[in-house]
Amino acid sequence: MKISAKKIIRNDTFNIVEEMLGCKWAVVIIGLIKDGVKRPGAMQKVVEGLTAKVLNERLSKMVQYGLLEKKS
Repeated sequence: MKISAKKIIRNDTFNIVEEMLGCKWAVVIIGLIKDGVKRPGAMQKVVEGLTAKVLNERLSKMVQYGLLEKKS
């Protein structure tokens, strides 16, 4: 019996995990935060190839999903 991918209903948690782990930068960013690197500028200096655009997109998604809390 074949199951069409369109018939699989994805819940919010699955979508969040898929989006975060589907991006190599999200995993890198989470690791940096775990290691104490909190400022976006410091993250860019530590990781070669991480652009401000991608960093901001990933951080915004993590805040949107409640994985991170933005503090000023």
